[in-house]
Amino acid sequence: MFAQTSIINPFPIPVWIHLVEAEQAARINEAALKLVAEAKAAMPPMPPTQQWQTPNDLQTRPELEELNGLVEVATRGILTQLGVEYGSFMITGCWANILPKGSQPHPRHTHPNNYLSGVYYVQVPKGGEGIVFHDPKPQTNVIAPRVRAPNAFNSRQATLPVQPGMLVMFPSWLAHSVPGHDGERDRVSVSFNVMFTQFAEELSKPRWTFEAPSLEDGEQGS
Repeated sequence: MFAQTSIINPFPIPVWIHLVEAEQAARINEAALKLVAEAKAAMPPMPPTQQWQTPNDLQTRPELEELNGLVEVATRGILTQLGVEYGSFMITGCWANILPKGSQPHPRHTHPNNYLSGVYYVQVPKGGEGIVFHDPKPQTNVIAPRVRAPNAFNSRQATLPVQPGMLVMFPSWLAHSVPGHDGERDRVSVSFNVMFTQFAEELSKPRWTFEAPSLEDGEQGS
């Protein structure tokens, strides 16, 4: 028989979770909701279940300076933990996501041309408390037997429960999605990307441009 059995995880996929102090989170949430209200007031009428996004340059707005500072502190900690050499980094895009009651899931996607991405949660009603991360290893689906109970070794996706004041960061290549929303109030979050400055100035701005959704529009890119 075996004298000893152990298991290692040689290629872990990190997701960093930061809980912002309550008073600071309240200030950030108030500022973010004000920006969302201003953006919505400038838009044409939309279907009540239409999910939408603000312009992707919110990192330039002074109202989110406090959130930007938290992102920068978290990024420095992450890069130190990863042992990455870098000169400087910058937030290359930042936008708010608004999911009304009855909105459809936001499909699986990544954030190209960036090193880190993240989401700060402003308003998370019951019925919209999760983000889903997807296994990036396509080979795991070559053989997919039924499982007796899901665990970290046999699951192809993982759902992270979220709450207001939570800042979640992850590698930009990690595919993720958002379930549909059944809460009574809008689900509001602020997404962002971070890249090393020497690359960011040419490559890393969001590839989608803001267009106000209308009654005929489909889903916005993220």
